[in-house]
Amino acid sequence: MGSKNGRIRVYRHDSKTEVFQTIQRHPEQGIIILRKTIIIILIVLTGLLLLPNIGISSAEQVPVPSQYDSSSKVLEAPIQVPKSYSNNCEQYRKIVEQYDWDVELVMSIMFHESSCQVDIVNNNPNTGDYSVGLMQINLYGDNAKYRPSEAELKNPATNIEFAYSLYKSSGFTSQWGVCRDKVRCF
Repeated sequence: MGSKNGRIRVYRHDSKTEVFQTIQRHPEQGIIILRKTIIIILIVLTGLLLLPNIGISSAEQVPVPSQYDSSSKVLEAPIQVPKSYSNNCEQYRKIVEQYDWDVELVMSIMFHESSCQVDIVNNNPNTGDYSVGLMQINLYGDNAKYRPSEAELKNPATNIEFAYSLYKSSGFTSQWGVCRDKVRCF
Protein backbone atom coordinates (compact mmCIF):
# COMPACT_ATOMS: atom_id res chain seq x y z
CA MET A 1 0.00 0.00 0.00
CA GLY A 2 1.42 3.34 -0.96
CA SER A 3 0.26 6.95 -0.73
CA LYS A 4 1.16 9.84 -3.00
CA ASN A 5 -0.49 13.26 -2.91
CA GLY A 6 -3.27 11.99 -0.62
CA ARG A 7 -4.29 9.16 -2.95
CA ILE A 8 -4.36 5.50 -1.98
CA ARG A 9 -2.49 3.15 -4.25
CA VAL A 10 -3.31 -0.51 -4.01
CA TYR A 11 -0.66 -2.79 -5.48
CA ARG A 12 -1.49 -6.25 -6.72
CA HIS A 13 0.43 -7.92 -3.90
CA ASP A 14 -1.46 -6.04 -1.15
CA SER A 15 -4.02 -7.96 0.82
CA LYS A 16 -7.59 -6.93 1.65
CA THR A 17 -6.51 -6.51 5.27
CA GLU A 18 -4.04 -3.78 4.33
CA VAL A 19 -6.72 -1.90 2.37
CA PHE A 20 -9.13 -2.03 5.32
CA GLN A 21 -6.40 -0.94 7.76
CA THR A 22 -5.60 2.06 5.55
CA ILE A 23 -9.29 2.97 5.38
CA GLN A 24 -9.50 2.73 9.18
CA ARG A 25 -6.50 5.07 9.54
CA HIS A 26 -7.80 7.51 6.88
CA PRO A 27 -11.61 7.40 6.94
CA GLU A 28 -11.98 10.31 4.50
CA GLN A 29 -10.13 8.32 1.84
CA GLY A 30 -12.25 5.28 2.62
CA ILE A 31 -15.41 7.29 2.01
CA ILE A 32 -14.08 8.45 -1.36
CA ILE A 33 -13.26 4.86 -2.33
CA LEU A 34 -16.69 3.71 -1.18
CA ARG A 35 -18.44 6.46 -3.18
CA LYS A 36 -16.49 5.60 -6.33
CA THR A 37 -17.25 1.90 -5.87
CA ILE A 38 -20.97 2.58 -5.45
CA ILE A 39 -21.00 4.76 -8.58
CA ILE A 40 -19.28 2.04 -10.60
CA ILE A 41 -21.73 -0.60 -9.34
CA LEU A 42 -24.71 1.62 -10.21
CA ILE A 43 -23.36 2.27 -13.70
CA VAL A 44 -22.84 -1.46 -14.32
CA LEU A 45 -26.29 -2.38 -12.97
CA THR A 46 -27.97 0.35 -15.02
CA GLY A 47 -26.21 -0.91 -18.13
CA LEU A 48 -27.31 -4.48 -17.45
CA LEU A 49 -30.91 -3.42 -16.94
CA LEU A 50 -31.04 -1.27 -20.07
CA LEU A 51 -29.05 -3.53 -22.39
CA PRO A 52 -31.84 -5.98 -23.35
CA ASN A 53 -34.19 -3.11 -24.24
CA ILE A 54 -31.95 -1.14 -26.59
CA GLY A 55 -33.89 0.03 -29.59
CA ILE A 56 -37.25 -1.13 -28.25
CA SER A 57 -39.74 1.04 -26.41
CA SER A 58 -41.57 -0.53 -23.49
CA ALA A 59 -40.42 -4.11 -24.00
CA GLU A 60 -40.93 -7.16 -21.86
CA GLN A 61 -39.35 -10.58 -21.94
CA VAL A 62 -41.58 -13.38 -23.15
CA PRO A 63 -41.10 -16.95 -21.90
CA VAL A 64 -39.32 -19.19 -24.37
CA PRO A 65 -41.54 -21.99 -25.72
CA SER A 66 -40.49 -25.50 -24.75
CA GLN A 67 -40.79 -26.85 -28.30
CA TYR A 68 -39.30 -25.16 -31.31
CA ASP A 69 -38.44 -25.77 -34.91
CA SER A 70 -35.32 -27.96 -34.77
CA SER A 71 -34.02 -26.56 -38.08
CA SER A 72 -33.66 -23.12 -36.49
CA LYS A 73 -30.68 -21.95 -34.48
CA VAL A 74 -31.19 -21.03 -30.85
CA LEU A 75 -29.88 -17.57 -29.96
CA GLU A 76 -28.87 -16.42 -26.50
CA ALA A 77 -30.63 -13.03 -26.69
CA PRO A 78 -34.04 -12.79 -24.98
CA ILE A 79 -37.19 -12.46 -27.06
CA GLN A 80 -38.19 -8.83 -27.17
CA VAL A 81 -41.89 -8.23 -27.74
CA PRO A 82 -43.35 -4.75 -27.30
CA LYS A 83 -46.08 -4.79 -24.63
CA SER A 84 -48.58 -3.31 -27.02
CA TYR A 85 -48.15 -3.04 -30.73
CA SER A 86 -49.41 -0.02 -32.54
CA ASN A 87 -52.85 -0.33 -34.12
CA ASN A 88 -50.93 -0.69 -37.36
CA CYS A 89 -49.63 -4.07 -36.14
CA GLU A 90 -52.69 -5.26 -34.27
CA GLN A 91 -54.87 -5.04 -37.38
CA TYR A 92 -52.92 -8.00 -38.84
CA ARG A 93 -53.09 -10.26 -35.77
CA LYS A 94 -56.13 -12.21 -37.07
CA ILE A 95 -54.25 -13.08 -40.28
CA VAL A 96 -51.16 -14.18 -38.30
CA GLU A 97 -53.33 -16.31 -35.99
CA GLN A 98 -54.58 -18.38 -38.96
CA TYR A 99 -51.27 -20.26 -39.10
CA ASP A 100 -49.56 -22.80 -36.86
CA TRP A 101 -46.67 -20.73 -35.48
CA ASP A 102 -45.85 -18.56 -32.47
CA VAL A 103 -48.15 -15.58 -33.02
CA GLU A 104 -46.35 -13.23 -30.59
CA LEU A 105 -43.00 -14.07 -32.14
CA VAL A 106 -44.34 -13.38 -35.65
CA MET A 107 -45.86 -10.10 -34.45
CA SER A 108 -42.47 -9.13 -33.04
CA ILE A 109 -40.67 -10.07 -36.28
CA MET A 110 -43.25 -8.06 -38.24
CA PHE A 111 -42.81 -5.09 -35.91
CA HIS A 112 -39.00 -5.14 -36.25
CA GLU A 113 -38.84 -5.92 -39.97
CA SER A 114 -41.34 -3.41 -41.36
CA SER A 115 -42.99 -1.56 -38.46
CA CYS A 116 -46.07 -3.44 -39.73
CA GLN A 117 -46.23 -1.47 -42.97
CA VAL A 118 -47.56 -3.38 -45.97
CA ASP A 119 -46.11 -1.12 -48.63
CA ILE A 120 -42.60 -0.59 -47.26
CA VAL A 121 -39.75 -1.75 -49.52
CA ASN A 122 -36.11 -2.23 -48.51
CA ASN A 123 -34.08 -1.85 -51.70
CA ASN A 124 -30.38 -2.41 -51.04
CA PRO A 125 -28.56 -4.14 -53.94
CA ASN A 126 -25.26 -3.95 -52.01
CA THR A 127 -26.59 -6.50 -49.53
CA GLY A 128 -28.70 -8.45 -52.00
CA ASP A 129 -31.94 -7.18 -50.56
CA TYR A 130 -35.19 -6.10 -52.18
CA SER A 131 -37.66 -6.91 -49.43
CA VAL A 132 -41.35 -6.10 -49.54
CA GLY A 133 -44.07 -5.63 -46.96
CA LEU A 134 -44.87 -6.66 -43.41
CA MET A 135 -42.30 -9.38 -42.79
CA GLN A 136 -40.02 -8.18 -45.62
CA ILE A 137 -40.11 -10.97 -48.21
CA ASN A 138 -36.92 -10.71 -50.30
CA LEU A 139 -37.40 -10.54 -54.09
CA TYR A 140 -33.76 -9.86 -54.99
CA GLY A 141 -32.29 -11.81 -57.91
CA ASP A 142 -33.60 -15.34 -58.49
CA ASN A 143 -35.96 -15.05 -55.50
CA ALA A 144 -38.33 -13.03 -57.68
CA LYS A 145 -38.84 -16.01 -60.02
CA TYR A 146 -40.29 -18.26 -57.32
CA ARG A 147 -42.09 -15.81 -55.07
CA PRO A 148 -45.23 -13.69 -55.31
CA SER A 149 -44.81 -10.35 -57.10
CA GLU A 150 -44.15 -7.09 -55.30
CA ALA A 151 -47.78 -6.05 -55.83
CA GLU A 152 -49.03 -9.37 -54.41
CA LEU A 153 -46.72 -9.09 -51.38
CA LYS A 154 -48.16 -5.69 -50.57
CA ASN A 155 -51.38 -7.55 -49.77
CA PRO A 156 -51.08 -8.44 -46.04
CA ALA A 157 -52.80 -11.83 -46.40
CA THR A 158 -50.50 -12.89 -49.26
CA ASN A 159 -47.39 -11.59 -47.51
CA ILE A 160 -48.13 -13.40 -44.26
CA GLU A 161 -49.19 -16.58 -46.07
CA PHE A 162 -45.91 -16.63 -48.00
CA ALA A 163 -43.96 -15.83 -44.82
CA TYR A 164 -45.59 -18.89 -43.25
CA SER A 165 -44.46 -21.07 -46.17
CA LEU A 166 -40.88 -19.77 -45.70
CA TYR A 167 -41.09 -20.50 -41.97
CA LYS A 168 -42.33 -24.06 -42.64
CA SER A 169 -39.55 -24.73 -45.15
CA SER A 170 -36.58 -23.41 -43.17
CA GLY A 171 -37.60 -21.92 -39.83
CA PHE A 172 -37.33 -18.34 -38.65
CA THR A 173 -33.60 -17.71 -38.32
CA SER A 174 -32.62 -18.37 -41.93
CA GLN A 175 -35.32 -16.07 -43.33
CA TRP A 176 -35.45 -13.01 -41.08
CA GLY A 177 -32.40 -10.94 -40.14
CA VAL A 178 -34.01 -9.67 -36.95
CA CYS A 179 -33.82 -13.24 -35.66
CA ARG A 180 -30.05 -12.89 -35.60
CA ASP A 181 -29.82 -9.69 -33.62
CA LYS A 182 -33.09 -8.25 -32.28
CA VAL A 183 -35.53 -11.09 -31.63
CA ARG A 184 -34.91 -14.57 -30.24
CA CYS A 185 -36.51 -16.84 -32.80
CA PHE A 186 -37.16 -20.58 -32.64
